[in-house]
Amino acid sequence: MPSRKGIIRTLSRCKENNCRLKLPSSSRGFRRKKILKGEDYVNSVLKPKNKLKACDCIVILEISSGGEVLVIVELKDDVVTERMIRKEIIEKFRNTLKAVAHNGRLGDVWRDLFILARSYDPKTFSPTFWKLVNSNKLELHENGETFVLKLKKCGYELNIQEK
Repeated sequence: MPSRKGIIRTLSRCKENNCRLKLPSSSRGFRRKKILKGEDYVNSVLKPKNKLKACDCIVILEISSGGEVLVIVELKDDVVTERMIRKEIIEKFRNTLKAVAHNGRLGDVWRDLFILARSYDPKTFSPTFWKLVNSNKLELHENGETFVLKLKKCGYELNIQEK
C-alpha cells in the first residue's frame, strides 16, 4: 500500500517477506519501541524532488536504564552480493542516515546498522571486502561520523545487553 505524501507509517515489526529482525521482549531491557518505514521517513524528512531509496526499517528502542538505541535495517530475502552492497544498499543507508541526522536523532544514542539477508555467498565478494564484512569492519562514513554495517542472517535477534 503506497503511503500518502508526508505520512510516515509505523510498523508492528521489522519484516519483509521471510526476512525479519527479532526484537527483544520488554522484559529484556527496553520500555518502548517504535518501528518506522524507512522510505516514508526519509522522503518526509528530506522532501526531495524525486523519491529517495532508503532502508526498510528504522527502529527506536527506549532502554529501561535510560537513553535510546537506534537501529537501521535493510532486509533482503535474497542472496546478498558485494555488488548489491556497493551499488544499492550503501546508498539506502546514506539516505537514511542523512534523514535521521537532519531530524536531530543521531545525538547521543547508540546506533546499529544491519543488513539482514537470507544468505550471502562469500564467492561473490572480493577477499578484502569479505574480510571487512566478516569481521564487522565494513564502515560507512556519513555526516562526519563512521558507522559499521553488520551483515547478519534473516531472523537475527537484537541483543541490547551487548550495548
